[in-house]
Amino acid sequence: MTVRSNQPPVENFPAVMSRLYSQSEDVRIAALPEILQYGQLGKDLLIKIIETEKGALLESAFELFVDVSSKKYEQLTIELNKSNESLNDVTKKIDKEISQLKSHVSQLDKEINQLKFQINQLEKEIENLENNKNRLTQKSNELSQYRFHEEAK
Repeated sequence: MTVRSNQPPVENFPAVMSRLYSQSEDVRIAALPEILQYGQLGKDLLIKIIETEKGALLESAFELFVDVSSKKYEQLTIELNKSNESLNDVTKKIDKEISQLKSHVSQLDKEINQLKFQINQLEKEIENLENNKNRLTQKSNELSQYRFHEEAK
């Protein structure tokens, strides 16, 4: 029946409210921390008391509000710090991976340059072989013409 397990049953709320409307300021002040057990409803009620009351009740409500706000601020600060630590961890991992990728790319660039050099060397060898082939073809033609002339004699 409860919304959250740490909240008291809603049926107890009227009893807390009756203490808030007590003639005794001490009873009213003592009821203030209890209203915060009712989640947003209690927070809204505390703010209404701060806006409308005066004297010791206002001071107590304001101190309670500041205390609750400070605790919430501390909790959020802790969560933020944890988030920042997680973000820093992820950033370090990403930076490491980027560094590794850059190193890998650098290595690939070296390999590409080596392959380009090898291709250039092979192109030169092919050119030399074609030149040798052309010279051999020319010598073969000359030799064939020489034989033809020798046989014709």
